[in-house]
Amino acid sequence: MEFIDFHCDTVTTAIERKAGIEKNDLDIDLKRLEACGNCVQFFAVWLDDKYLDSPFKNTVKFIEFFKKEIGKTQCRISSAESYSDIIYNRNRGYGSALLAVEGGEAIENDLDNIHILKELGVRIFTLTWNRPNLLGCGALGGEGGLTSFGKSAVSELEKAGVFADVSHLNDEGFWDVCRISEKPFIASHSNSRSICPVPRNLTDDQIKEISSRDGIIGLNLFSEFIRNDAEPSCEDVLRHIDHIIEVGGEDVIGLGRDYDGILSAPKGLENIDSSKFLYELIEKRFGESIAMKVFYSNADRFLQKNL
Repeated sequence: MEFIDFHCDTVTTAIERKAGIEKNDLDIDLKRLEACGNCVQFFAVWLDDKYLDSPFKNTVKFIEFFKKEIGKTQCRISSAESYSDIIYNRNRGYGSALLAVEGGEAIENDLDNIHILKELGVRIFTLTWNRPNLLGCGALGGEGGLTSFGKSAVSELEKAGVFADVSHLNDEGFWDVCRISEKPFIASHSNSRSICPVPRNLTDDQIKEISSRDGIIGLNLFSEFIRNDAEPSCEDVLRHIDHIIEVGGEDVIGLGRDYDGILSAPKGLENIDSSKFLYELIEKRFGESIAMKVFYSNADRFLQKNL
């Protein structure tokens, strides 16, 4: 089994808990990732409020932790920065680990820091977390779209070859990205707002827009983004997949399960060990072709064209 997953918070959580990422008791570690097959996992660097006194410096520090952990592992997982790296790793039986940054605080007020982060290996940049920052407002951060600096940052990300990520961005900011972007962008870990009406999920119009631009949406397994009126089940996860496919087509959806960044997931889907089970659920409901698209081929096509 193979998968490409656009978002986890394992780096930050491991640092907070003084754990490594080769082997731990978190939702993901490299040993269990290796057991899943030749997989591709994006590892996000997210900063808690206590790190915002020096956000760029702390982001670089977290990236250095990630690189040290990947460099010393005995697992068949290797870092990657390009699609050719992913193919190289795959051909020798290795999975790939790539970097993301979650929150525009990381660049402080200097667009040149985008290029430094690119050189350090960052390939996805989530513009906001829930709170407002210098780029704009998060989904829970109030009204107002991207700032003028945020609009410049989106253009600079495209110049640098880093994917702009609209997960966590509020609606006004989303449409600002649409007006500015000339390249496909992603929602690395967001679901359908029609199925679960929370601001962190995407409206049907947003799903259609991402699809029309050949972008991709990563399915998030956080319970509160799957169902907010009762305890969610695996059936509720399938409802999100069904609706996103119905609205945006079967080529727009991938994985962004948000492991180590979520408080809970539906029973049976709590960590990376559930990957085979999730694949089988999707295959049983939608067939092998759709299961492969959700787990791998949609994201693989996107990365081949854009990374």
